[in-house]
Amino acid sequence: MLVGLLKTILILVAVYYIVTLLNRYFLKRYLYNLHRKQERDIKKNEGKVTVNDHTDHKKRISPDEGEYVDYEEIDD
Repeated sequence: MLVGLLKTILILVAVYYIVTLLNRYFLKRYLYNLHRKQERDIKKNEGKVTVNDHTDHKKRISPDEGEYVDYEEIDD
């Protein structure tokens, strides 16, 4: 019974260290590739100017006209 418990604990510790090492390797690789991709995108867009026109095309009300407010008459 004690041998089974020690074997299970040893397996769990080994799996933990293996997962940690693999995670470090793949995380470093992922971040390196992400960094290179961002550098390529910055170099590709260098010198390029983009203007996004997001003006509202809403109807403008003249100052003489004022705003219309809905109202409801209340009987006393």
